[in-house]
Order: sequence, then structure tokens, then C-alpha cells
Amino acid sequence: MKETPKRFSSEAIISISAIIIAIASIFISVWQGLETRKHNRLSVRPNLEIHFTASNEGFGYSLINTGLGPAMITKRNIIIEGIKGQDLRINEIPELLDINDLTFSYGPTDQGASILAGEKRDLILFKLNSEETRFRNLLNEVPEKLIFRIEYRSMYGEKLSCSSSKE
Repeated sequence: MKETPKRFSSEAIISISAIIIAIASIFISVWQGLETRKHNRLSVRPNLEIHFTASNEGFGYSLINTGLGPAMITKRNIIIEGIKGQDLRINEIPELLDINDLTFSYGPTDQGASILAGEKRDLILFKLNSEETRFRNLLNEVPEKLIFRIEYRSMYGEKLSCSSSKE
């Protein structure tokens, strides 16, 4: 008489299915945790942008945080026609650009400064005191001669940077 092959019992099938479902749920939980962590980092990531603005009253650079979280400035470099320096002070810029006759103001953007989400700070603003032809020349010259580079970090310690140059 022939023996019939033994098949898996229903208890064995249920046990194996339970093990497969448990392993799949572990992988899904780990994946979901990683995606949640990624989402949390992105939901508070800062995004600093440097804008050159000009109006009838003057011109200058502004720093804007268009991201969702605060940015902590770690380094600010100012480059003026090949003169580069982290220690270069903003109040030295008019003299180096040979525009001492313009009144200027600037905001706190040194190392350690914190820029909140949605906040706008002036890097440097020049107020016009002279004729319109010189104003047009300055609008062409200053953005080419003066470049700001800012390095900053997010609250999670991610290192980011922005620059006023188009490069």
C-alpha cells in the first residue's frame, strides 16, 4: 500500500503565516520610523536666501529665512573684488567699495546670530544721497563687487549655506 505524503497541518500553516506577518510588520515599523524622522527634520529645516533689493530710497542686501525652522549662523564671509575675509566687518564695506558718501545700516548677522522662520534681516542697506546716474552705476557695480556667503545650521545640526552670487 502506498503512503500518502504528509501535508502541513493547519496549525503549522497558521504559525508560519504569523511569523511572516510579524517580520513584515517589523520592517514596516522601522521604515515608518525612518520616514517620520526624515519628515521631522524637513519640517524644521531653515532656508536662508540673500536678496539684492533696490528702490528710489536706496539699495542693499537682505537675508531672509524662507524655511520652516530657525537658522543659526556659523560663519559669514564677505568678498569684495578678491578681498575675502571672515573677519571683515560690515562697517568697512563702504570704504572698500569707495562709496563713503552714502549712509548705510546693517542688521545683526554675525556668527551665533539666530534667524527665525519667516524673519528678514538687513545685511547692509545704502541710502541714496546722490544723483540718479551714480545710482544706476552703483546698481550695476555693487552686486558684482560685493558677495556675501553665509554658513548656517539647523536645529538638528545640519550644515547649510547660501550666497549672494549667482554662481
